[in-house]
Order: sequence, then C-alpha cells, then structure tokens
Amino acid sequence: MHSILAVDDSPSMRQMVAFTLKNAGFNVVEAVDGQDAWEKANQRDFNLVLTDQKHAPHGRHQPDQEAA
Repeated sequence: MHSILAVDDSPSMRQMVAFTLKNAGFNVVEAVDGQDAWEKANQRDFNLVLTDQKHAPHGRHQPDQEAA
C-alpha cells in the first residue's frame, strides 16, 4: 500500500484530504505543520508528501531539495 504524508495547518483541509485518500485505498499520515512533517518524514518512508510551499520550516531545506 502506498503511503502519503498530508501536511496542512488547516484541520478541515487536512482531514478532508486524508479522508479522500484513505477512501481511495492509501495509507495516510497527517502532519500539522512543516516541523511535524519533517519529523514524521525522518521516521519512515513515504511515496508522496502532499503540502503547499508555506510549510517548510524557516531555515530548513525546501521539501523538493531533499527528494531523492
């Protein structure tokens, strides 16, 4: 099963995205902000990180700079 990290500081948006993706058969982990996403991404592998650009923690690498 593919794993997706869904990042959004808006609980309603994050929950809607997670609900939709879970119903489509994906394993979804939610993160409330860039720091939370960074920590969760360092704990396990994800097939996709779904976020908007404002969530990269200040002073940290942008997500696309870390992609392998």
